[in-house]
Amino acid sequence: MLTILMVLSLMSAAASVNAAQTSKSLAGVETVKTKNADTVFEFKNGKKETVKNIVKTESLDENPIVEDVKSFEVVYEDKSILTVEPRDIKVLTSANASEICNGYYAVTFNIPDTSKECFLTGLSPLNVDVVQRELIKGYSEDDFSIENIDFIDAEKEVNGKDDELCWAAATSNILQYTGWGAKAGFKSEDEIFEDFSNSFLD
Repeated sequence: MLTILMVLSLMSAAASVNAAQTSKSLAGVETVKTKNADTVFEFKNGKKETVKNIVKTESLDENPIVEDVKSFEVVYEDKSILTVEPRDIKVLTSANASEICNGYYAVTFNIPDTSKECFLTGLSPLNVDVVQRELIKGYSEDDFSIENIDFIDAEKEVNGKDDELCWAAATSNILQYTGWGAKAGFKSEDEIFEDFSNSFLD
């Protein structure tokens, strides 16, 4: 009788593990309809999965499956044009039970119509989406620019000068970059820096 109970207990535990594994999926990840584009995910376990269109990275960031993603690449007209790697991304639960992420993304791509390879790191989900969008535009319309990408960079100007509170601006960037700023309720590195500048002279 004890052996039967142990076997049933182990089967139940295995079923729970399988349910937990299958609850993580790309089903909830949003995409942006993009002609001739697919996104190919490679998971840490070696498996690959292709999704039609390009992924809205912010929706991936809000999905627990992001922790299992090794990388994803954007394939446009059967050519790989961008590789994205999540770095140290963990889904956290904030005080109000909403899920937020820390960590960042790194991207590698060739600039359209050149042989120059570009590597960017420390990117937010919105940064990645801008790069994806601009690359597709570069390949489809010969018009590529990421000059206005919104990098994490606190605007540091105090009393009309740019030579004070350097430590606070750098710290604001780090807190935003790691996700701790969001966990504390700040929406951006500029909000964090404003709090510092209201609390310290230099």
